[in-house]
Parts: sequence; structure tokens; C-alpha cells
Amino acid sequence: ADQFGMRMAFFIAAAALFLITLALLFFVKEEPRKPDPNAKPVKIWDFSLCKIPAVKRMLICAGVVQLTILMQQPIMPLYVAELQGSMERIVLISGIVFSVTGISGVLASPIWGILGQNWGYRPVLYLSLLGAGLFGIVQVFPNSLEWFTIWRFVGGLAFAGIFPAINAVLTVSTNANDKGRVFGLSYLAQQLGAVMGPIVGGAMTAYFSYKFIIGMSGFICLPLVLYLFLKRPAKTEGTGTPLV
Repeated sequence: ADQFGMRMAFFIAAAALFLITLALLFFVKEEPRKPDPNAKPVKIWDFSLCKIPAVKRMLICAGVVQLTILMQQPIMPLYVAELQGSMERIVLISGIVFSVTGISGVLASPIWGILGQNWGYRPVLYLSLLGAGLFGIVQVFPNSLEWFTIWRFVGGLAFAGIFPAINAVLTVSTNANDKGRVFGLSYLAQQLGAVMGPIVGGAMTAYFSYKFIIGMSGFICLPLVLYLFLKRPAKTEGTGTPLV
């Protein structure tokens, strides 16, 4: 958008998605499934999986976390402009600042995956949520763009463990035949959070400062950790995996 204009950014994004579609069509091979004679027909709007306690908790977690991410989206360019003291190249700079957590996620995700296999995915989820919340709050203290970006990077290291842990818990909490349904519900929860996040963040600007909204997006993770910890399963299987 900074180099070619905002309209061209949409065309470039569309072209990238088209290339991904071609790659899926021609390079991703999937083995044909054998019909299961014992499988029960599933209705399109079947939310029975939500009755499983672990699934319900993970869906709540996925939705709330996605809400905290998108709360910052409407105000990020304005807050970046406030920190740097001008609107110069604001589209490019705010894009970099907003996505720097993805760069740290690339570095940290494999480590979180190893920790999840060794410690268990629920402890990893608690730890990553706690880190994301604390470092999210810390981001409100810097008054320079450089330090704000650095703390976003550090927060991204913690944040990278959240969704892999959620998906892992969903996987071990459901049967193999229900994987498509449960990940569809997970995406539904995330999209609800993605819808509400910008609305909540944008509405809050009428009453609170940008710093307050940035800090609140981190703070919300802390009661979420407490909720998940208090609702954690009390028993474990022989393998040490908590029951749902």
C-alpha cells in the first residue's frame, strides 16, 4: 500500500490467494477416504461437540484471544503516529509494528511445540497466555516507537504458543471422525472474536486512550488463564494426558 497504493494492495493479496489455491490443487495430494459403515450422519449445524468441557473451554479461549488481537487493529496506525510524532509512511510502519509478533512467532512456535510434547499442552497454554498478557500490558509503558515494537516482539514470543496448544487440546479431546467438525468450530469461535475485536477496540477510543486499549488487550488474557486453570481436568489418564 505504501509503494503502490491501497487499491493495488487488494489486487496483490488476491493474486497471492489465487497462487495458494493453485498450489493446493496441483501439489497437495490427499488419500481417498474409505467410508465408515458405523459413522453416524452429521447435521450441518451440529454443535454437540460443544458439550465436551475441554472443547467448550478451548473455543472460548480461541474466541477471546482473537478478540484481543483485533482490538488493536483499528487504533494501531493512530497509536504508531502518536509515538513517532507524525503520519509519515504510517501505512508501512504500522503494518510492520502490527505484524512483528508474527516474526517472533516464527522463531518461538517450534520451541512451544517441543515444550507441549514434553510438559503437556495445557501447561503450555497457561504459560503462553500468561506471558502474552503480561507483555501485552508492558507495551503501554514505552513512549518511543522503537521500544513499543521491541516489547511487541517479545510478547509475540509468548503469544506463539497459544493457538498450537489450543489445537492440540482440541485434537486429543475429540475422536478422529470429529476433527473436521471441531476445527470448524474453532475457526467459528476465532471469527466471532475477529468480528467483535475491531468493534470493541474502535468503540473504546471514544472513552479511553490508545494506551488503555493496548494494555486492556493484554490484560484480558490474565483472567482467561485463571478461568482455564480453575476449570482444568482433575484427573489424568495413564499417559498423563488430562481427561476432557
